[in-house]
Amino acid sequence: MKVNKFNYFRSIPFLLVFFVLMLYGSIISSASNDSSKGIPHIEDRAKLLTNDELSELESNCIKYGDDVGIGIYILTHNDKKAVFAEQYIEEFYDNKLYSIQADSVILLIDMHNRDVFIEGYGITETYIHSNRGDEIIAKITPLLSDENYSKAISTFIKMSHDYMNDDSELNFNHDYTYETIDRTNYANQSKPLYANIFFQIFISIIIATISILTMIGNSSGKTTVNNSTYLDNSKPGLIGKRDRYVTTRVTRVKKPDPPTSSGSSGRNSSGYRGGSSGGGRSHSSSGGKF
Repeated sequence: MKVNKFNYFRSIPFLLVFFVLMLYGSIISSASNDSSKGIPHIEDRAKLLTNDELSELESNCIKYGDDVGIGIYILTHNDKKAVFAEQYIEEFYDNKLYSIQADSVILLIDMHNRDVFIEGYGITETYIHSNRGDEIIAKITPLLSDENYSKAISTFIKMSHDYMNDDSELNFNHDYTYETIDRTNYANQSKPLYANIFFQIFISIIIATISILTMIGNSSGKTTVNNSTYLDNSKPGLIGKRDRYVTTRVTRVKKPDPPTSSGSSGRNSSGYRGGSSGGGRSHSSSGGKF
């Protein structure tokens, strides 16, 4: 009987392939871990902080966030072309955070519109719900109005940390379809006159009245002929003239589609405010003006 002996030389290619795959996996894992470190916890596009303040607050975000197992992020901008505050945070979370830190609370300071907004995702949606978010905003709004941005951000970081350790009032219901909310109303923004519903009704009544009166005035038509129009007084009988319909031109204009939002906002059955991002991730929502 012939016995097959194990051939070490034939096993070398398989071992090489195995080690290459192991090395590749470790590289991918390392790259994934480094990607979260590559995203700063503070994105200060409005330049509200000094370098020293930025460095200290960045360290605090990591320190307090890691202590309770969440990510704490702060965004600032002074961009008049930026989307509404809630959507701005949603896009940041969907595009940059969801894949690396799903449990995150995010503060936005919009210097152009003077809006301040907080959204909680993942586990922070349960702990830093809209009621607690409102309390944070109530604390930091006077600081923002006084241009004490560093103190305001520091307060947000510490209060977010403390709420994650507070189990006294939690929101487990993340279905915010109970009552739909106008997203632009979160910060109690003043609307222009033409956006007021009563002004729109008044203008509509005026336009309708003018249109009706015009139609009534034209309903009887205008007389363009008389008894001598087709009569040749020099000869008896009618002349061979006639009115002829030529053509009608109709122009069609496509009705524009109504604007759509990247997400939705509302309240749950318990009254907590929240919404859903364009990527379908639910979050708590709190907003105000400063």
